[in-house]
Amino acid sequence: SESVTDDVVGPDGFCGVKPQYGFEQAKLNDAFLLMWPGDIWAQWAYMKQQIETIINPARRSQRKRPIRPPTKPELLKFIVCVIAAAQYAERGKNLFVRKGRKKGYLRCAPDFLSVMSHTRFCEIKLMVPLMMEGKNDGKDAWWRVRGMLDEFNRTREKLLYVSKIHVLDESMSGFWPR
Repeated sequence: SESVTDDVVGPDGFCGVKPQYGFEQAKLNDAFLLMWPGDIWAQWAYMKQQIETIINPARRSQRKRPIRPPTKPELLKFIVCVIAAAQYAERGKNLFVRKGRKKGYLRCAPDFLSVMSHTRFCEIKLMVPLMMEGKNDGKDAWWRVRGMLDEFNRTREKLLYVSKIHVLDESMSGFWPR
């Protein structure tokens, strides 16, 4: 069991954002980037460097078209599309098809084409896992996502108070079909 000391618990005993980070006055995009696991722009630079030095030379040797590294605005638009997709019943390519209202739906169908092409979205989707990589020491099977997991935990520890009250969430237990 993890011990919780008073220095990591909020003044009222409950969880929340530490006041020195000014979330009350922050713009939504600033708060999002502050909560991002790690330094998003350092991760972006690492992904860009990997594309240019490892992936594209390998693609050229296989006579494939090189991938253009995403720009900062493209990366943010990609993340917005991933988050926004959660509200729609459509998945995959259907998010990028321009169409009007569908029968039986109260809201309009998505039009992600106004943000980026489906082809570009798929290219970036293939490269984003590079932002999550940790050190590959040959012993850690999770090294491809270890960097993001570690940064997620560090960011939450830095920004958030923990609570004295812990709730056991059933969604965290494994599902055993009968």
